Amino acid sequence: MSTVALRVELPAYSHSFQVHVLPSASVQELKNEIARTCAGTPRVEGQRLICRGRALEDHERIEDIWKSPDQMRVVHLAVHPSAWSGAPPQTSGSAPTPTRAAPLIPSLPHLPNPPINDSSTATGLDESAHEKVVLEYVLIKHREALAALTNQLEPPRRAVAETSNMRDMAKHYIETRHSIAWPTIVDEPLPESTNEGVAYEHTVIDGVLYYRLKESNAKPTARQVQASKVLGVTFSLLNLPPPPPPMPISVPVLASGLPPDIHQLVRQLNLPPMGPIRLDGDNIGAVNGVHVMHANRPAVPPELRDLQIRALIIPLLVLVFRVMLLLYFLDPEDSPVYAALILVFVLWEMWGLVRRGMRREPPPGQNGDNGAPARAQAGGRDGNGAGPNNVPMAETVQAQVAEYMASQGLAYEEAALTVPDTPPPSMSHKVIAFVSLFIGTLHPAVWERRRALLRRREGQIRTEERARLEPQDQPRDGENEHAANRNRLPLPRAPWVGGYLQRLLADEWVDEAAD
Repeated sequence: MSTVALRVELPAYSHSFQVHVLPSASVQELKNEIARTCAGTPRVEGQRLICRGRALEDHERIEDIWKSPDQMRVVHLAVHPSAWSGAPPQTSGSAPTPTRAAPLIPSLPHLPNPPINDSSTATGLDESAHEKVVLEYVLIKHREALAALTNQLEPPRRAVAETSNMRDMAKHYIETRHSIAWPTIVDEPLPESTNEGVAYEHTVIDGVLYYRLKESNAKPTARQVQASKVLGVTFSLLNLPPPPPPMPISVPVLASGLPPDIHQLVRQLNLPPMGPIRLDGDNIGAVNGVHVMHANRPAVPPELRDLQIRALIIPLLVLVFRVMLLLYFLDPEDSPVYAALILVFVLWEMWGLVRRGMRREPPPGQNGDNGAPARAQAGGRDGNGAGPNNVPMAETVQAQVAEYMASQGLAYEEAALTVPDTPPPSMSHKVIAFVSLFIGTLHPAVWERRRALLRRREGQIRTEERARLEPQDQPRDGENEHAANRNRLPLPRAPWVGGYLQRLLADEWVDEAAD
C-alpha cells in the first residue's frame, strides 16, 4: 500500500521536514516516525501534534483527519524541552548573545523594553516605539509591583510632575486607541508592611529567568496581595494587541514657486513677457498661460481631480430619463413595492456609473505625472502611450475601505479577552454593531476579510484554551510542577466573556461543519 507524505512544522526552531506514513496509520505511529526522522530524536511522550487549531489524539487515523487527497497535510509539532534525546534543530540565523549580569529586577521576555529618551529619534518613532513611550508609566508601575511582591528594592522614583505627565499620556492612549476604561488600581499606592510574607527566589526555565516560591505555605502580606492585583492589570495592558492602522490621508503638495529661469525660457519661445502673479485675488484662472491657485483656499484632493465628471453626465441623464419612464408607467403611490424597486434600481445604476468613472483611463496628455506626455509620444503618435493612473488608485481605496469596515469593533473585542475588568457592551452598542456589520458584510470583499480576521483570532484562542485544559504530563520535579500548575490557571478575563469561549470551544469552523 502506498504511503502519504506529511509536512511537519516545528515553529519553535523554524524547522520543517517531511515524513511518510500509511493512510491507515494512527497519530501514535506518526509520532514514532517523527521521533525516528526529526533531528534531536524527540521522545513520543513529549510530542504534541496540532492540526487546524486543535491537538490530535493518539487514536485518530490519518485518513480520518485528511479525507480528501487534495488537502494539504501539514501538522505543527510542539516538543517539551525535556523530551529531546539529542540536540534540537538549530534556528537559522541565530547568533550567540554576550552574557551580562542579571539586573535587580529581571527583564521578562514578554514585556517591552523601557524607551530611550533620544531627541534625534523622537520625530521618527514608528507605531511600536510610540506605544512603548506612552506605556512607560504602566511599565514603571509593573516594576514597582514586582519589586513589592518579591520583597526587593524598588526602582528609583521619578519626579511627581513627570510621573503625572506620563500617567496622562498612558490613560489617553488606553482610552482613545483601545476603548478601555483606565484601571484605577494602578494609581493606588501600595500599603506598607513590616512582615516578610511570601518569599521568592530566582529560577531558570527553558533559558528564561523566572520567580518561584520558596515555601508554598507562607501567607502573603497586604502589600504583596495589592502588588499581585496590580501585576494582573499591568500584564494585560502591556500585552494589548496593536490598534488597527488609521486610514492614510493623501496631502497634496504645492510647488513652492516658479523656477528662477522661467523668464529666459519665455523669451526663447517668443512668448509675451510674464507679469507679476497675484495670489490674493478672487476667481483667478490663469495669468499669461500660468495657472495660479488661491493661497487661502484648500487644495483640491487628487481623488476629486482624477474623477471623470464629464464621463458621468451623459449616463446620468440617461438614467434620469429611464426613471421618469418607470414613474410614468408604474405609479409608486398605489404600490410601495414599485417605489422600493425603483429606488434599488437607481442606487444600483448610480453605483455602476461611479465604478466605471473611477476605472476610466485619463485622456492622453492629461496625466498627473510630468513624464506621461513623453511616454505617450515614445509609445506612438496615436496617443495610446498614457499609463492608467486611476485603476491602482481605485483598487487601493477600495481595499482600504474594505479593511476598515471589516476590522470594526475587533480591537474592543480583543481587549475584552485580555483585560479582566472590561464592562459588557450595552444594548445600543450591540444594535449599532449588528446593523453596521449586517450592511457592511453584504459586500463580498468585506465579508471575506472579516471572516479571515475572525478565523485567525478564534483559532489562536481555541489552541490556547485547549492546550490549557488538556491534562499535562506528570512533572519530574517541583520546579516543573509549579510551571505546569501556573500554565493551567485560567487567564484573567471578564465573566461575560466565558459564554463566548464556551461556544468557541464547542464549535468548529463553519466550512468544516458544512462538510
